[in-house]
Amino acid sequence: MIRRCQRFKLWIENSGLIDLGFSGPRFTWTRGVSPHTQKEARLDRALCNMEWRERFQDGSVRHLLRAGSDHSPLLIATGGFSRAAPRDTPFRFLAAWTSHEQFVDVVKTSWAHHLPLVPKLDFLAQTLTTWNKEVFGNLLRRKRSLWARLEGIQRRLARGGPWYLWRLERNLRRQLDSVLDQIASFWFQKARVEQIRDGDRNTRYFHLSTIIRRKCNRVTALKNTVDEWVTDPQQLRQLVLTHFKQLFTDEGSNTSEFHTPTMEFPCISPGLAQSLQQPFTSREVVLALKDMKPLKAPGPDGFHAFFYQTCWPVVGDEVCEVVLGVLRGNPLPPRLNDTYITLIPKVPNVERVTQFRPIGLCNVVYKLITKCIVNRLKKLLPDMISPVQSSFVPGRQITDNVIIMQEILHSMRRKTGGIGWMAIKLDLEKAYDRLRWDFLHNTLLRMQLPELLVQVIMQCVSTCSLNILWNGEPSGAFTPSRGIRQGDPLSPYLFVACMERLSQLIDAYSRAGKWNAVSLSRGGTRLSHLMFADDVVLFGEASRGQACHIRD
Repeated sequence: MIRRCQRFKLWIENSGLIDLGFSGPRFTWTRGVSPHTQKEARLDRALCNMEWRERFQDGSVRHLLRAGSDHSPLLIATGGFSRAAPRDTPFRFLAAWTSHEQFVDVVKTSWAHHLPLVPKLDFLAQTLTTWNKEVFGNLLRRKRSLWARLEGIQRRLARGGPWYLWRLERNLRRQLDSVLDQIASFWFQKARVEQIRDGDRNTRYFHLSTIIRRKCNRVTALKNTVDEWVTDPQQLRQLVLTHFKQLFTDEGSNTSEFHTPTMEFPCISPGLAQSLQQPFTSREVVLALKDMKPLKAPGPDGFHAFFYQTCWPVVGDEVCEVVLGVLRGNPLPPRLNDTYITLIPKVPNVERVTQFRPIGLCNVVYKLITKCIVNRLKKLLPDMISPVQSSFVPGRQITDNVIIMQEILHSMRRKTGGIGWMAIKLDLEKAYDRLRWDFLHNTLLRMQLPELLVQVIMQCVSTCSLNILWNGEPSGAFTPSRGIRQGDPLSPYLFVACMERLSQLIDAYSRAGKWNAVSLSRGGTRLSHLMFADDVVLFGEASRGQACHIRD
């Protein structure tokens, strides 16, 4: 059976076929009359070639309910299942624009207006959108026009045309090469493929990769809290929005103090303490910008790091002024800390909203602020974070903990004597999204960071506005009251610091014999809170506990 499945998979690959995916029930075949005898599998699937996928880009497959057969019918809709409505897609900067000879002049003209930074970016986005329609034009239409002109000129030259046609042909060839490069850049940006950097244009490969990625990320059906399938677009959007509003909202626990009886963070050396208190400079901002990947997904303003890297002589002074102003304690400009939350599926075919991973898309100017802070915190972490924390600390690898854990369990199994050891596994569910801000603030203070730096960090964390991108469209902004954003350069380092603080609390209360972890059981029962003897709450409804007693 396994050999036949492998041969079938090889046949699909050799034939250049693409699985269209599906929505609805996971399995298409079932057999059995009871839970003990039931067997299920996805035996039926829809396949297509590249030409069909390019022609019917919205084509979708839905598994229908079984009735008179043990197989589910498959419904294929070439135009998709959701009704065609005008899409409210946000502005996105195109890297291909930078190759046009008028691009820099358009940016200079728009940037000359005396507006704050965020409104100025909005005005530039509107200007570029109009310029794209009126001047830059449709790349595919320009390509067809140049091909037609070259074809006519070459037919004329084959019959002995005048000498000026040779010069015109060379000029049109240069224009065609430029347009082809712009098309390749356009689809490379859309496809977000990193395996191919230079060489052949691979436009068709990029185009198909974009279609497949969009189709995989588009969700047309989900199960709600009572296991009913929801297919209406408005109800789906409301279901997702309600879930993430609850996820990023603090339950309002009445605990306000976090203290450790015996353990603290190590003291910062005088040299590091002095470097942390030094004013930030424009050079640090430039280094932070150069360290960014050019075409990573942008924030709500729509501008990638590539725009700032290309147009830095025009926009650099004002961007540095805003970034350094915030790092010196000024309030964040309005809407600079707005964030789109894009939902990345954790499994191939999503059925529930809990199977999405929320990734924050922050504005590049905001990222410059946090990356400047991160570049300073990196020097501090190796001395502040204990060796048991190995992720996001320079000089350490997260895989080191795998080896350490194996050695610990090996030693526990070989231990002899009347006293047994116990290993406790804590699964912090949605730990990034549920992290309490008061606990984070207390952790930063106990790290003895400068007061101004702590103030700037907490301002970055607590002043954000989130907007869920559902199938590529914003679904409505809301303000969170807890959590840190995956995608913010500062978040991994804040999370490591909080995990170090949690490790200190567990160690200290364990040594004092006061730890009162609730309902740790072999079955991994979900805990409503992770508690200690004085009811210190670190994560609300976030942890699962599993204890195992290991004896020789």
